[in-house]
Amino acid sequence: MNWRHENSPSPAARYTEALRFFDEFLARFNRLDGPQLRDRLDVQGVVWQVLSGQAPESRSRSEKDADARFVGGGDVEDLTELVTRFREDTEYPTEIDVQRGAEREELAAALTPDALADLDVVALRRLAGPTYRSPGPQPCLNRLLQSEDGRD
Repeated sequence: MNWRHENSPSPAARYTEALRFFDEFLARFNRLDGPQLRDRLDVQGVVWQVLSGQAPESRSRSEKDADARFVGGGDVEDLTELVTRFREDTEYPTEIDVQRGAEREELAAALTPDALADLDVVALRRLAGPTYRSPGPQPCLNRLLQSEDGRD
């Protein structure tokens, strides 16, 4: 049974995006004055603390209330504002991010069982070529893709 919605990203894509987020968070956080985070594990700990809903005692009542609304999903406008601010501050998604997303969608569509059953040489050249980053030397496959009739 396929439990994923057909438009949802794969676990690998979600993990890659999480790592990208952690790296960006780490870089931006460490540009601030104050304590520094060491690595992705530190970032994960901070994110977990924020999402746990347990605001530090040093925060004011109004800050604790805002945290609770945010974590509880009570105020989606706060999240929308934060996402908007993040995208403006980081210029995310970049043109490269958009291009890579489109390439991932194209690749996913080309790798479905139906698409693979009707795969032609032109599509195979695109899939195995530099469009999606080269997987390394593959002399036999390269000769096959460069031949006019698709035979080695």
